[in-house]
Amino acid sequence: MCVDFIKTHGLDTEGIFRVSGHKTTVDNLANLFYTCEMVLVGGISPGTDIHVVAELLKKVLRDLPDPLFTYQLYEELCSCLEIEEESQRILKYKELFCKLPTVNKNVIKYLF
Repeated sequence: MCVDFIKTHGLDTEGIFRVSGHKTTVDNLANLFYTCEMVLVGGISPGTDIHVVAELLKKVLRDLPDPLFTYQLYEELCSCLEIEEESQRILKYKELFCKLPTVNKNVIKYLF
C-alpha cells in the first residue's frame, strides 16, 4: 500500500525518505495498518502527506521481527564490502540473496 502510494504520488519529491512525517499522523496510520483497518477504509487517502507515507513504510520495515536481510546473513553481507572487484562482489550479493527466505526475497524485489 505504501509503496504503491509513493510510486503514484511521491517519486518527484526530493528527500522523500530523509524528511520525517508528522509523528502523530504516522502513528495513527500505523495503527490502522497493523489492525488491517486501513484496507477497510480504502487505503491511504490521496491527500496524505508523502513524507507521512514514507515514514510509515520505514516504520513498518523497522518493526519487522527479523530484518529483510536476515541476522543470519549479516556477517556475510558485511564481508561483501571487503570484496574489491565489483563483479565478484555482485556475484556474492546474488548468492546471499538466494539464501534469503522466499517472503523476504519477494518483498525486496517489490521494493526495488
